[in-house]
Amino acid sequence: MSQPAHDGVELIPRPEQNPAALKAALAVVAADRLPEMIDGQTKAMAEAITTGSVQPIRSFVDHWATVVEIERHPATA
Repeated sequence: MSQPAHDGVELIPRPEQNPAALKAALAVVAADRLPEMIDGQTKAMAEAITTGSVQPIRSFVDHWATVVEIERHPATA
């Protein structure tokens, strides 16, 4: 991660758990992972359409909320 450690201080507040908010947060705390997120979102949407279930989207949001939560605390990331 390119951000300096801030001794337990959060880099950003916890974002809402939706794709747009998580994408904006990821752009701040781990911008190099945005392509991975976008690819995952595309796959989750395709799977949701194919299966007729929202579970792939929920899993996508849970995964990226966890990634952002870890990255926003540089001292422990």
